[in-house]
Amino acid sequence: MKPLLTSLALLGLALTGQAQPLPGPGARSPGGLQQVASPNRTASGALANADKADRARRADKGGKVSTDAIVWVDATGRTVGRAINTNAVLLTYDGQPTILTGLEVDQVCDAGGVCSYASSGNRWSSYFSVYYTSPDCSGTPYLPYGGFGTPYVGVPVVDADGTYIYLLKVTDTVRVNAASSYSNNTCSAIRGGELPLDAAPVSAVVPASSFGRPPYFLK
Repeated sequence: MKPLLTSLALLGLALTGQAQPLPGPGARSPGGLQQVASPNRTASGALANADKADRARRADKGGKVSTDAIVWVDATGRTVGRAINTNAVLLTYDGQPTILTGLEVDQVCDAGGVCSYASSGNRWSSYFSVYYTSPDCSGTPYLPYGGFGTPYVGVPVVDADGTYIYLLKVTDTVRVNAASSYSNNTCSAIRGGELPLDAAPVSAVVPASSFGRPPYFLK
């Protein structure tokens, strides 16, 4: 992997929501979303278990980062990957540079906006979405989160049994008409029809625990 870019700040700007031309976490169509049942959706765990051997071959085991890089480490001190900014990590997957984005402050806020902090670290966000061309989150999942300068991009998606990292291969991006989205263990149909997206079919689904145990800290 090439040396870390000299300016984390510049690349950090490219990873913020303001710089993304594609829908980000909780993206909504003009008509909004309506929660629907999704009995035919393939759960994240089933997708992850379908290619365990392939995932083991591809996954980065950590600890390959040069000592002069700023890194993310998990709660046990294990190196996860290079720090791009406060919400993204650069590592390798399938032997290719890969960005996982979606880290957020390890906090809990009440309805009044008063927040408490479980730690000084970060955890995976619960607000990213995966999209489907069906109205009930069945069939092939798609992600519209490409364009970060790496062959693969991954985002966290919360399912009934935990958080998973959904990975896309950027060059697989096509135009699709999304009819539903899945986020935080909820399937929602897109009101008013379909939402055109430039998105890639999910390449792999990996338990978030494969990338260490939260919270994560900069080191």
